[in-house]
Amino acid sequence: MGHEEPPSWTASPAHERQNMKLRRAALLRTLIYVACLRRKRPKTKPYKKCAIFKLDALGDSVLALGAIQSITRHFGEENCVLVCWHKVKEFMAPRFPAMEIVGAQAFTNLFDTLLYLRSVKQHSIFSEGVGLLISLRHHRSMHHDLILSAIPAETTVGAPDTPLSDFENDLIKKSLVRFDRLSKPISENGSDKCKELSMHSAVISCALGTNITPEAIVPCITCAASANNTGPKLVVTPFTGSAVRDISTAQLQEILSAVSKQCDVESVIVSSAADRNRSERMAAVLRAKGLLRVSSICTESLQQFIQILADATAVLTADSAPAHLATALDKPTVALIGGGQPGWFGYWRRSEKQVWLDHHVPCYGCNWYCIYNEAICITGISAKLAAAEIVRRLPVPTSGVEISYN
Repeated sequence: MGHEEPPSWTASPAHERQNMKLRRAALLRTLIYVACLRRKRPKTKPYKKCAIFKLDALGDSVLALGAIQSITRHFGEENCVLVCWHKVKEFMAPRFPAMEIVGAQAFTNLFDTLLYLRSVKQHSIFSEGVGLLISLRHHRSMHHDLILSAIPAETTVGAPDTPLSDFENDLIKKSLVRFDRLSKPISENGSDKCKELSMHSAVISCALGTNITPEAIVPCITCAASANNTGPKLVVTPFTGSAVRDISTAQLQEILSAVSKQCDVESVIVSSAADRNRSERMAAVLRAKGLLRVSSICTESLQQFIQILADATAVLTADSAPAHLATALDKPTVALIGGGQPGWFGYWRRSEKQVWLDHHVPCYGCNWYCIYNEAICITGISAKLAAAEIVRRLPVPTSGVEISYN
């Protein structure tokens, strides 16, 4: 959208304050490790052969789906227990019907974390323990590590333990590294470009004793299209868990205007109940700007949301859970990805139907502590390029007007 790239990146006062907070947190984390994180061993026969720890948001949990499936195939679902975010339990339960799923909570306050652990200490996973504990949460806070340490385990992979093998020490060291700044953009899409998938493959290869590549654990979701699904439809999911990563109304207007010049397709802005007012306002503004075939819909459940994605002809999405869900469904998808955590969670795909678009700037790797009024790594993504990629994925007659990529 016409932004000039800054000549170089320099730390702002906000970044310096954040770095100071991180150093203080690291000191507190070390003290807690010494005081609390000496893992207990099961006193009797372990409750389950294997526990999988993935206390994370929906999008990151979708990325772990293939890894979890590999683990459950190895040990058997009935011999495994999954510890995940309580809001993700709805997604995991139907995909692993024979596996016990513990819906946990992640707190930012130490006192709340300790109170939570006290409230669940009678659960078998915390009282009896497991044979093998596998952590698929690689970027952890001390609160995650406190919950991890409360699970007695004979052996751990990817989680703090005493003593640690050299391999596990190396894994943990890599997993706790801050998001790197990139000197050049990521130029290709592919499963090997997603660091999160690479970390999953390293952890489960160690746990299962066999080499498992990132390509072997690419997430896959199946969902049949609705019988009453009619006409080509572009599903748009512009909202994320953080406003800085959202697709703005102005940027969406520019993209959809370029698409409308090439083909006639209905666009539906889809949101959760929490974003109902935002999606309705956005649709109303776009219709007032002349984009008459734009509507909005609010989903009441995760399954309804997945069904809408499955019924879509193509998906335009921000860098959030819908991008991972649409990719796992192998839908034609155009995802606009920013540079807060470059290369960690994006760029993977199931086929050529998916593409991740970015706009490299020197401040890539900021971990979403943006020093600008808007995330120029997102707003700087070419609307014409995004529109061209969408049109390429829409099997509908076009007007014959070619959209330039420049």
